[in-house]
Amino acid sequence: MAAGVVLLGDLGTLLPLLAIACGIALARHRSRAALAALFVVSGANLTTQLFKALLAHPRFQAALGVEQIGANSFPSGHTTAVASIAIAFAFVVPREWRPAVALIGTGLVAAVGCSVMALDWHYPSDVLGGILVAVGWGFAALAGLRATRGRSRRRRSLQLGSRAAISVK
Repeated sequence: MAAGVVLLGDLGTLLPLLAIACGIALARHRSRAALAALFVVSGANLTTQLFKALLAHPRFQAALGVEQIGANSFPSGHTTAVASIAIAFAFVVPREWRPAVALIGTGLVAAVGCSVMALDWHYPSDVLGGILVAVGWGFAALAGLRATRGRSRRRRSLQLGSRAAISVK
C-alpha cells in the first residue's frame, strides 16, 4: 500500500495536479493565485532538489543493518511535492473550500510522509524537512500576494468606469 501512496509525490502526478490548480485559478479569473500556485510548487521542489545535492552525506545507522537510507535523502522530495501541491490548491480554491482542502492536503501529506518512512526511503527528519520547505515557499507566496494586493486595487480604481471613478454631481 505504501508503494502506491508515494506515487502521489511523483512528477507524473504533480504536474497534472499543478495544471488543474492553475486551471481552477484561471477559471475563477485569479491569475495571481495561479502564479502563486506555480511559484510554490516550482520553488519548493527545486529547492528540495538543490538541498538534496548540497546536503548529501552518508547517515549510517547500525540499527538498520544493511537497509541504509540514501545519502541524498534530506529533505524528502515526495513529501515536498505533496505538501507544495496541497498549498497550491489552498491558494486557488474558493475561500469556503479552504478548510476542506487543508484537511485533505494534510491527510495526503501525512500518508505520503508515513509511506516514505515505511519504505525505508527517509527518516522522519527528511519528511519534516520537505514539509518545511513547502511551507516556507507557501508563506513567501502569501507575503507576495498580500504585498501586491493594494497595488492591483489602486490600479483598478484609477481606471475609467470603475467604482472609484470621479463622480460628477
